[in-house]
Amino acid sequence: DVQDEPYMLIKVFRTANRQDVTSLAVSPGGETVLCRVKSGNLLSFPLSNIDLLVESDDAFSKFPFSQHTGSITAMDVCCGPRPIFVTCGRDKLVRFVNYDTMQAELEYVIPPTCGDPVSVTLHPGGGLMAIAFKDQVRVYDVLLGGLREKGVIFLKHCHCVRFSHGGQVLACTSNIVVNLYHTFTASFLCSFTEHIGQVKDFVFSKGDSALLSVGVDGAVYGRTLDGSRALESLSANFE
Repeated sequence: DVQDEPYMLIKVFRTANRQDVTSLAVSPGGETVLCRVKSGNLLSFPLSNIDLLVESDDAFSKFPFSQHTGSITAMDVCCGPRPIFVTCGRDKLVRFVNYDTMQAELEYVIPPTCGDPVSVTLHPGGGLMAIAFKDQVRVYDVLLGGLREKGVIFLKHCHCVRFSHGGQVLACTSNIVVNLYHTFTASFLCSFTEHIGQVKDFVFSKGDSALLSVGVDGAVYGRTLDGSRALESLSANFE
């Protein structure tokens, strides 16, 4: 039924030794997809020439730079002019990589007192970064020689952070709540509390006029960023 299956399966590609892929991130130009596998390593897959690839071939390639010694817990791609992505791991390393040259540009060691990073987001301009930990969100200036802490937002049970497309708003989950903060002052703007189960993920609309979030129960809620109007709620069964 076309309504039940709106997407058509074209090809299936498997990693070497059939490693489980746990996370995906597509480059802004859509030429490459970055895959995190269960072992914690990063693999790249070329999307630009997918029609020429043979399913039986191993089209995944391992990155040529040094990788984390522990599992990778979070990663993000800069959607602005800088061709970089960032990864965080249980080894307390934050690594910035230029995906044009495939070379690491910057490494930073997280203080042991912060705990393990659970989510990371890069500002569209590439000059700011936010990392979520178990009970706080730390915002950093990204400099040529390293990172400089800009501020701390104390927030328990935060597992997802993301800058808006324009970069003026930083959104952070806190269990069943999504909180919005001003990026450059860290001042609290508003919170959305429609979910009755933990918020799993959220996205900003293209023009940053609205935010949509999904919970563990499959409920999807949308609302304008100023909180003045709720969009039509959706629900789905994910099993």
